[in-house]
Amino acid sequence: MTKEIIFEKPAVGINVYKNVFDAKHFLQEFEKETENDWSEISWNVSGVGEESKTTPYRTSVSASLASLMPPYQKTDLSEILYNDIKKHIDRLVIDYIDEYHIPGAVSEIWQLLKYIPGAEYKAHFDHGPTAPRVFSMVAFMQSPEQGGELEFPHFDVTIAAEEGTVIYFPSSYPYLHIAHPVEKGIKYSMVTWFGY
Repeated sequence: MTKEIIFEKPAVGINVYKNVFDAKHFLQEFEKETENDWSEISWNVSGVGEESKTTPYRTSVSASLASLMPPYQKTDLSEILYNDIKKHIDRLVIDYIDEYHIPGAVSEIWQLLKYIPGAEYKAHFDHGPTAPRVFSMVAFMQSPEQGGELEFPHFDVTIAAEEGTVIYFPSSYPYLHIAHPVEKGIKYSMVTWFGY
């Protein structure tokens, strides 16, 4: 039985939806896929900026989900991603676009991020000269045992990293945000950005 989605708006432009999906099956199958040498999917150190520089400022690992989405051929894993997660998220993005009158927004390639204890992404915003993004999405796929919160310091808003939670927010400077270090356990989150 599916839980009812809980909607919260802790600040203007920050929409939080809880109980959106269950990612356990997808994550289990995804990790199996990354163990195969022949797979197009692999974990890489997360980079920062246009050149995707490796830096202690961002210490997660990431995997592109491009090969699991059209126009690539459907696979068992892509079907799990769509049926268990993406179709639920897609409904919410339409609501966000309608609420804020954002015409023609298109998402970048979705990424899956993995944060082990100590991993974090310090204060940053998602828009820049080489990344003209309008709004961003963070979806928590697995809750860590401790830590890993998403904070918007200019709005005094901190959101717990709870599995099944999706957050949409503007990508610009006032929406500077922090992915706090995971203290215990592993946090998985899925991210993308929308622009023109």
